[in-house]
Amino acid sequence: KRFFISITEEELSRGLLWVPSERQSGRSLTYHRTIGNPEAWRTHPLASAFLDLAPDGSLDAEAQSMLADLQVMIPPTIKRRDYGPLEWGPGVNPDLPAHRKYLIGLADDFATDLLESVDSAARKASIQPDRVVEEAKHHLRFAILRSRAFCATETTRDVTEAVEVYLASGANVSNGFVVHARSGAGKTYVISKILADHMAGGKARCIIVRFLGTSQASSSVHALLISLCEQLQRVYGRGQKLPEEFTDLKALFLKAVREWPSEEMPLTLLLDSVDQLDDINGGRRLEWLPVTDLSAHVRIVVSTLPDHAEFDCLTRLRKTLNVEDDEDCQEMLVELKELLDWRTVLNHILKVLGRQITQEQMGAVKHVVHGATTGWSATQRDLWSRQRSDGTASSCTTPLWLRLVAQMVSGWR
Repeated sequence: KRFFISITEEELSRGLLWVPSERQSGRSLTYHRTIGNPEAWRTHPLASAFLDLAPDGSLDAEAQSMLADLQVMIPPTIKRRDYGPLEWGPGVNPDLPAHRKYLIGLADDFATDLLESVDSAARKASIQPDRVVEEAKHHLRFAILRSRAFCATETTRDVTEAVEVYLASGANVSNGFVVHARSGAGKTYVISKILADHMAGGKARCIIVRFLGTSQASSSVHALLISLCEQLQRVYGRGQKLPEEFTDLKALFLKAVREWPSEEMPLTLLLDSVDQLDDINGGRRLEWLPVTDLSAHVRIVVSTLPDHAEFDCLTRLRKTLNVEDDEDCQEMLVELKELLDWRTVLNHILKVLGRQITQEQMGAVKHVVHGATTGWSATQRDLWSRQRSDGTASSCTTPLWLRLVAQMVSGWR
């Protein structure tokens, strides 16, 4: 039929007549407008803009008949506005008071109808934000972005390989796994890489990750356990109401982790930077965190800073795991050590930034790494000395420090 109808008729048909009836009323509006006594003005030069005329200047009877047929075909359920015959202006002339009033009324009607239609569609399409999904999505996106920028080094491989062995271990392993390193060493990027590799493993399992302190629901232990329990309930089909008291919530979390996972749906839980929790409800005492007596279907990986004046997460984890020396327990605890191949990491970061560094510029960076601060301001020297607080050259080759260096040298010419 499309080869025998006008463009206007096809547009009307596609937008109204050729769509399912349930979609017509909510998506279509009709405005019936006429100009009175067309025979009196059909010979006017502007008439062809308002009428279908035959070659001899008379009304095109066939076109008028088809127009009438289309009007009859419009379903009665469609909202329709009829405007009485307007007097020829010539044409529709906004300079005429009656025409101006007519146009203003038409425009107001159209704006009102369109807003109502959009609001109706928005109400139908509106979806209440799901806090469980949004929280999981936040941490997953956080991890994916950092895993893409990850640069493997000899020191990171020691960690990722140890965690990989742990995650793939059998029923003889019943403890969690701890990664520890000083600030800026790249723990978060390592955890992100571990997550990305684990997700690519292909086996069906529940994988939950939280980068503590990066969202409101991961900054306190109470909010964290609510978030984790809600996600675990979704995965394992448990619909009970969460308890309000923290003690009861902690008990439910421990039960969920130890009892709900199964061979069909094992659980991997990754918690980065447990030291970032506040101390309300003993967040950094870690009594809420099950890292022992885990089933064969549960793997938990945790990262933390070394002990600090304000917290001792690492000591508490060591005590819970009954670990005294890292070298004797690589299956449970490993340290992300200082970078040895800092040039590789610096070049990688510069590549991500779309920059390169010359040999001469790399030499300048090497001098700085080894403590040469000639020509620096007092402020720069003070900052440098704080970075080198333990007196070793490698203290200033953490990924975080190298990222700051890359940001600076990327502006060199």
